[in-house]
Amino acid sequence: MIRVSVVDALIGPGRMDGAPWDPPGRTVSNEVWEEIGIALESPHPLAAIEQLYGSRVAVALGRPDVEGLATVSLDGSAYGRGLRLEAERADTFSPRFRGPPTWPPLPFDERISIAIELHDRDAGGSADEIATVVIRDEDVLAALAEEGVHRISFAAQSNRQLLFVGISAARAR
Repeated sequence: MIRVSVVDALIGPGRMDGAPWDPPGRTVSNEVWEEIGIALESPHPLAAIEQLYGSRVAVALGRPDVEGLATVSLDGSAYGRGLRLEAERADTFSPRFRGPPTWPPLPFDERISIAIELHDRDAGGSADEIATVVIRDEDVLAALAEEGVHRISFAAQSNRQLLFVGISAARAR
């Protein structure tokens, strides 16, 4: 049996069409998208993206208010109930999820997958989809071996709207 937590995420600078996540952010320029691409190709993509977001480039971008849902499947069948993902703070490209959300001990003798749906919640109550991605059992195994937060790249699958998701896994006692 293992415990799995969804710890954090790294969100892209805007929607794939260049629109900002929230007003009054400016349209994401081609130059910023190119810099994100270069950072993703670097030997340490997380650090490179965090450095880019820490620069003056990111100041004008509309940061998202991230929330979502995570669900587990074992051998392709839904298992238990989903976990609500709530960012500890609003207006951030790098939300840490409150808690962090953790499932009760899960059997790990079957194929496990975790579906993550993230949205940007707008002030008026509407939500813009950031991405829906699936964490595979090999990613859970990597998190278990890492004994810390394991970050999985989803930039290619999400048109760079969701860059990474961080999970942790530990043997249940």
